Amino acid sequence: MSNLLITLTFLISIFQLPILQSETIELEQLTGTIIHKSWSKSQESYCIGGSEYFILQYGDNLTITLKHVEDIKIFTDFIDKQVMLEGYRKINTVSPNDRSPEGIISQTLINPVSCTFFMVQSIINRKLKM
Repeated sequence: MSNLLITLTFLISIFQLPILQSETIELEQLTGTIIHKSWSKSQESYCIGGSEYFILQYGDNLTITLKHVEDIKIFTDFIDKQVMLEGYRKINTVSPNDRSPEGIISQTLINPVSCTFFMVQSIINRKLKM
């Protein structure tokens, strides 16, 4: 086999590797208070798609940005309420030229930003006692 063919075969296998590997999702449950955040020039706002977003405040003042597998507006009914959520953590990287449905996410973002958010699959207990 020629060196060129070996190199091409190697490159093809490298680029297909992420497609062939399945992403391991570890489900977890978090209990805390859902807080609504307005759009701002913040890393969290950019990572969520350049719009308003929701966070869960849990533990000793820890927070994590929330996304929902179907519709983020599901959190609206639970603002400032304590809930138990089931889902998994996911890392999202946003580049300056990425687009949201409203257009370019940021004209001021210079470098890509990454954030971890909690992808909510279900709201388990909607009426926890405080």
